[in-house]
Amino acid sequence: MSQTMNSRPPPVIVEEERPQTFSKTQRYDRTHLEAPKPIPKPRDEKFFVASQINQRELDSSSYRLSRVPQKFTSTKMNKGIPPQSFVDQYYSNNPNAQVDTRTPKEKLEDLKAKLGEENEESDPQEKLDLIVQQKTLSSLVYGETSVETIRSLIAMGAFYNTQYLPESAMRHLKKAKGITGSVQTEDKDLLRLHVEITDSKMQTPSNTPKQKLYSSFEKILSPYKETITEDKKLAYRRNLYMAEIYYYQNKFEEAIPFYESASEGFSEANTKKEQKPQLATLLIHEAECYHGIEDKNKEKESYEKAIDVYKELEMKYDVDKYQKIVDELQKQIEEEEKQKEEEEKEKHEEEEQKQEETPKETHVVIEEPVNEIVQNISNSMK
Repeated sequence: MSQTMNSRPPPVIVEEERPQTFSKTQRYDRTHLEAPKPIPKPRDEKFFVASQINQRELDSSSYRLSRVPQKFTSTKMNKGIPPQSFVDQYYSNNPNAQVDTRTPKEKLEDLKAKLGEENEESDPQEKLDLIVQQKTLSSLVYGETSVETIRSLIAMGAFYNTQYLPESAMRHLKKAKGITGSVQTEDKDLLRLHVEITDSKMQTPSNTPKQKLYSSFEKILSPYKETITEDKKLAYRRNLYMAEIYYYQNKFEEAIPFYESASEGFSEANTKKEQKPQLATLLIHEAECYHGIEDKNKEKESYEKAIDVYKELEMKYDVDKYQKIVDELQKQIEEEEKQKEEEEKEKHEEEEQKQEETPKETHVVIEEPVNEIVQNISNSMK
């Protein structure tokens, strides 16, 4: 028994596997780690059919995007088909189009005639197309720095002002103003240019105080406030803008003549009924200017003219509103006239009283006989 116990084999000590440790430099060095080897696939024809891809698969986006882009290769032009010019391509797409053989100057004259026939009811897009063509031909015929190009740029700015796009208008008007420094320009063109610049600046929103803002407008337009023009609408706009410029600066005496000229020329410059409210506003501002210089009679007349316009437009609220002001003015005028009559009466009575209190001077008349007078005259002649 003792032998069997002694013959028992010693216990086997199994050491636990410790995790492999790496030094500080080896932690970031992965070169000693071997990547897993790919499992070999059986050599079957199905895995080697790259040369048998059909055209549909080649054209697919998945195949195309899987390829490496060739950045340094240029596409070669197909030498078999020569490229078409723009002219050839245009006439091939428009076989019925006719070639315009006129000179650029003749085309420009035709465009001027068409633009002269345009009115406020014309299609804006068609009008813009004509103005763009006019600008291009003006630059081609007369050059970039010419009076004709200035006029075309002013026309572009004026069009954008009518569409309430002041930024686009100013872009063209600034170009026109830049050219005027190197080209002798007539006063009528300068007047039109600065009227349009003033219009676009008035339309542009600004946080500047109104009085300061309109002072800057005065510097732009005042040099041309007396420029003579046969264009009735342009003259009306100039007078209206100058009146508004003075009105918002509380320069009432300077504003009144321009308001009067604008109201007189309104009918010739504006034919549409939709523009009538502008006349009423003009007359209201004119009345307020007369109020500023304390001329109640003229103020009342301007309000009455505005009321007539509102009646024509059937704007009852405005009629009632300004009729109350007119009635109040009438009372004030009557009271002032009555007070003035009383003052004149008192003054007249005071003068009469002074005359009564003043003693009358007595004049002594010495009557000489006629014979003595004749005798004296004859003696003096001797």
